[in-house]
Amino acid sequence: MYVVCLSPVWDKAQIEQHIAEPVFGTTGNDVIETNIPNQSYSYILGDGADTVVFNILDNTDNLGGNVKTEWTDFNLVENDKIDFSQLLINDSGDLQDYITVKDTEAGLIISVDRDGSSQSTYHSQELILLTGKHYTLEDLMASNAFIH
Repeated sequence: MYVVCLSPVWDKAQIEQHIAEPVFGTTGNDVIETNIPNQSYSYILGDGADTVVFNILDNTDNLGGNVKTEWTDFNLVENDKIDFSQLLINDSGDLQDYITVKDTEAGLIISVDRDGSSQSTYHSQELILLTGKHYTLEDLMASNAFIH
């Protein structure tokens, strides 16, 4: 007769959860700036030509200290804008080196590579979900939706 003893092995797992902080706008033209590192936001900015500015909060991070966030009412017709001017390094003017989009069921995911696709310091990472929107990168660029 054999007796097998099994001792439990416990593994630790770290779970990170980013709770999106809601940010509400007005009926006017709002300018909202990121200012807290690693804080996820859910932008509901209302009518008007609104702008979200992504500031550098951590220069060593792929997203400059920002984390993936959501904009629920982004609207090209209202002239809404996304300001990447603080994030992009050596911006050559060709946004396709720095910004990519992926159309998903939830909406359009915009990823940013801070130093462009030919550099190696930073890597492309998802930054913002435009909920329910299904634009192309060309649509966004033609509408001047990006400040860089």
